[in-house]
Amino acid sequence: MRDPSSRKAGGLPNRRLKTPKEWPSDTKIDPGRWVFWLPEGWKQAKRTQEESGKVLTCYFNEENKRFWHKRDIEKFLGYELEERPAKEEKAEDDDTTTKKYVTDDDVFPRWPGDWLPRDWRLGFRELPSGLHRIHVPPNQEEGFCYHRAGVLEYIQTGRKLSSFGTSLPAEEKWGHVEIKKRKHKRDGWPGRQYKFAKADDYLEVKTFRVLKLPLSEEEENNLWMETLADFQEIQEQLRERGFEDPTFLLTTLTNSKQSKEPVPGQKIVERMCSLWYCRPDDFCEKQCYQRVFLKEEQIGSKKDLICSDTHIFWSPQYNCWKIGRLNEDMAGYLRCDDPAQFPWETKKDWKVVEAHLCVP
Repeated sequence: MRDPSSRKAGGLPNRRLKTPKEWPSDTKIDPGRWVFWLPEGWKQAKRTQEESGKVLTCYFNEENKRFWHKRDIEKFLGYELEERPAKEEKAEDDDTTTKKYVTDDDVFPRWPGDWLPRDWRLGFRELPSGLHRIHVPPNQEEGFCYHRAGVLEYIQTGRKLSSFGTSLPAEEKWGHVEIKKRKHKRDGWPGRQYKFAKADDYLEVKTFRVLKLPLSEEEENNLWMETLADFQEIQEQLRERGFEDPTFLLTTLTNSKQSKEPVPGQKIVERMCSLWYCRPDDFCEKQCYQRVFLKEEQIGSKKDLICSDTHIFWSPQYNCWKIGRLNEDMAGYLRCDDPAQFPWETKKDWKVVEAHLCVP
C-alpha cells in the first residue's frame, strides 16, 4: 500500500494525513481538495494568523520547506508546473454535437493516474447526462466503481461494487432507484418518503442568468433584481474576515420587465436569485461559489453576513453546472447542461427542478 503522503495532488485529500511535528504551530494540513499542480510528495497546508484570523494556503516540500505561491515552487524546482488544458474552440460553421456515446469509435478513457492498479480496466457508463468513466477490477464481470474513493475502498475492504445491471451497489438501491419508506430502527415508526429528480424533471427557465460582477450598463438595466445595494457591504465584511477580493456572481432573471409570462418554478428561481462569492477552494477541479446575503431583520446599523449552504458548482458525475447543496449525489434546484469552464459562460438555458420534488 502506498504512503498517504505520496497521493496524487488535485484528487480527494487523505484525511488521515497528520500534520508534521516540524511545522509551525499555526499551520495544519489542509483538509480540503488540493491543487492539481502540486508535485508528488508535497503537502498543502492552511496557516491561520493569530491576530487577524486570516487563513492562508501554503505548500511544503518533502524537506518541510514552506512556499506560498506556485511561482516560488516553479523557481525552486527549475521548471513550470502543470497548467489546466486549454479550452478547445469550436468552429463557427461546425454544427456537430460534442456529446459522446459508448458506441462511438473515438471514445477512449484516459488512464486516471498512479492510484489505479494497472491490472484494472477502464470504460464508460452512458448516463442520461453523458458518459461517466468507470473502473473495473481484475477478473470481475459483475460490477465496477465510479470514483477513485470507491476504488480505494474496494481494494481495502472489498466493498460491493456498482452492478452493471443497476449501476448501483445492492445495499444502496433503495436510495437511488426506488422510492421506499424506511422504518425507524427502534420503534418501527414510518420514515419520510424519498424523492428523486431525473434530467427529465427539470423545466427550462429562459430568463434565468448567471452574471459575473461588475455588470455592464446594459445588464444592470435589464435585471429582475433592482438593486445591488448589499454588494459593497458584503464585500467589506468579507475583507474584515480576512478574505481577499474574490470573484462575485449574480443570479437573476432578465427580460422580466418586458415579459409577463410566468416563470417555471418561480418561487424556487426567485429564491436562487442572489449574490455568490468564489470560494478559495475548488470543487471537482473547478471553482465553486457560495451564496451570501445580509440578514434582513437586524437590530443596529450593521447587518449580519449569512453564508448559505447553497452553492453553484460543477458536477462531473452528471456533466452539468448545479445550484444547490454542495453534494454531487443530491439533485440541484437548478442545473445547466453546458460544460463551460465558468457558469457565466454557459450558452444553454438553465433548468429548474419541478416544485413537487423539492424537500419541503
